[in-house]
Amino acid sequence: MRLPLKRMLGKTGVEISRLGLGGHTFLPNYGGMEQAEYFELLDIVNTAIAEGINLFDVTYDEERKLLGSLLNELYIRDKVFLSCWMSKQKTQTAVELKAEAKRALSLLGVEYVDLFYLDWTCTKEQVEAMVALREDGLTKFVGLLGLSVALENELTDLDVVLVNHNYHLRGNESGIRQLASSNPDIGIISLEPLGRGRFALDTDGKSMVSASLKYALSFEPVDTVLVAVRRLAHLLEDIEIWKSDFALTNIEQKALESSRGYGS
Repeated sequence: MRLPLKRMLGKTGVEISRLGLGGHTFLPNYGGMEQAEYFELLDIVNTAIAEGINLFDVTYDEERKLLGSLLNELYIRDKVFLSCWMSKQKTQTAVELKAEAKRALSLLGVEYVDLFYLDWTCTKEQVEAMVALREDGLTKFVGLLGLSVALENELTDLDVVLVNHNYHLRGNESGIRQLASSNPDIGIISLEPLGRGRFALDTDGKSMVSASLKYALSFEPVDTVLVAVRRLAHLLEDIEIWKSDFALTNIEQKALESSRGYGS
């Protein structure tokens, strides 16, 4: 099964790579591994761009500052579709939401992001405030994180939904299909194909990256999959999988079926 390397993100009119770079790449510690050195992070970002990855996502302040400095140093802001998480604790009112958006832009050192998204919340006031950010030019598109919240709300004014999806969360797949079916214009981005590193290895310590990422990439309703990497070698491995046939081998399928879940 070989799907296109890029796909239109819902109704945005923007073509994005089906593999995106998650902001936890730039956290001090993630998945039990320390952050890469700055020179290697430069290589990671440069390599991602050179290989055709154009979706970059950030969550926390550390990620915003570091990715912002890398984009500035490499002069590649115009090559990146930049998405940014909006903390639930800091976006309860329209005033708070706009202040948080401006703070995020300041940390990133940019005039706008391509996508701001709410975190597991979707009140009428928040949606109206997000639309105002779009109208004011602080973002091009708006969305939310959270499958259940998306299914419970009217998404007319939103452009993108982010969902958690991997082999061990395959129970979410019917809901994601329902979301895509009832909102055909919505873009869908999935997170954590390796479960924050939980599923990078099987119980015998063997790599599960290929099997886990193939499974996530082959799920048709999703437009793109975000990965976080700690080393350039990890990114190169992910790129090779993204540009290959997503069909699972019998060995990979059996490995997934016998691998540890969240409760293990």
